[in-house]
Amino acid sequence: TYQVLFALFKVTDFFLLPLRTHSLGHYRIVGIFSLYVVYLFQLWGGFTGLSVEGLFFFSFGAYLSIRRFDFFKLFKRIYLYAICVAIPMLMIMVFTYSNNNLVYRYAYRIFSLTGTSSVIGIVAFLQQKNLIRLQPLLTNSSFFVYCAHVIVLSIMLIALGKVLPANQICFTIKYFSAPIITVALLIICYYCLYKWNPKIMSILTGGRE
Repeated sequence: TYQVLFALFKVTDFFLLPLRTHSLGHYRIVGIFSLYVVYLFQLWGGFTGLSVEGLFFFSFGAYLSIRRFDFFKLFKRIYLYAICVAIPMLMIMVFTYSNNNLVYRYAYRIFSLTGTSSVIGIVAFLQQKNLIRLQPLLTNSSFFVYCAHVIVLSIMLIALGKVLPANQICFTIKYFSAPIITVALLIICYYCLYKWNPKIMSILTGGRE
């Protein structure tokens, strides 16, 4: 059941936000930065159902909300810098892929922040230029995709590993295509289930309409 529950383990970190609200208001950005340092160097690994990764990202999001920052405006200012860091980290991850590789783990932790910042900033820029519009289907299905992606992605990686030859080029293709296919399949699945029984899907996805 690990693949099913892994994503939900991190949701439990959200319930600790009230305990951290005072600290976020008092220490401000210093507290968030310190928490990221703890996450980056794994000074505290947490335990099942409570991860330092989840604590950092939920705390970071809570800090921006408490301080009433505009997510799009903030990340639009820094996304070019974030991209300059995220791309090298992504390349390092591709060529050192292994959970036992120390370089890969550090690159992943840096990319998790800079990559997220890059994507949000790019979306904000494109939306400002009226090049894209946010689709309700994508935002409504986000929690469903998050909860189900681990097990589907694991199956997809295994399936592509058996189909594609074992070389660096095919591995790179698998590394990038597996998440894209996984998200596409889950969005289609969400759409079909929502059309079939919207009340059940509303409950399963937290009451989103």
